[in-house]
Amino acid sequence: MEDVPFLDWSEVESPGDAEYHDVATITVAELVSDGILTRERWDACDWYDDAQRDRLWSKFLGRYAWREIGILPIRKWLDRLSATINEKMPKYKPIYEAMAEGSTQLRQGSEWHKARDVFSSFPQSRLGSANQDYASSGTDREYETIRDGGLMDALKDNAYDDVDVLLLDDLAPLFFGLVSVNVNY
Repeated sequence: MEDVPFLDWSEVESPGDAEYHDVATITVAELVSDGILTRERWDACDWYDDAQRDRLWSKFLGRYAWREIGILPIRKWLDRLSATINEKMPKYKPIYEAMAEGSTQLRQGSEWHKARDVFSSFPQSRLGSANQDYASSGTDREYETIRDGGLMDALKDNAYDDVDVLLLDDLAPLFFGLVSVNVNY
């Protein structure tokens, strides 16, 4: 049996880098390459910090570059994109802040516990009444129980997700939902 060489893509002629093949509207990649969707517009949104903004720009282009926008004219879509980001960020900022402070996304909960041990050499003293001052000694204890979930359990239950991905999911309705509008008979 003869080995079939893999196709060397450098040998394939292409009309250029800008090969978009839109079906109904225009892709995000076209908007970026034409200078319509710019980093300045993206940077003007209400972000948690610069690192989150830059990371999300990269993930946004990775996910939506070849998707077509779902609102025309383009200016309406750009305004809706900025508005959606600004509307959603107050929900996600506390999560980003908690992550920056070291909190884990896998935390299932925590409980605060308090306990008091009181010792009295006077048998007539009672706790919770005006006679509390007859106690001989006492100790107060306060502690927290933190329940962290396992990563594999969270992945299995779809409970773990990147916060950036959640925000990107919130942007999905802004894009055209069909891959093709052709009907082949």
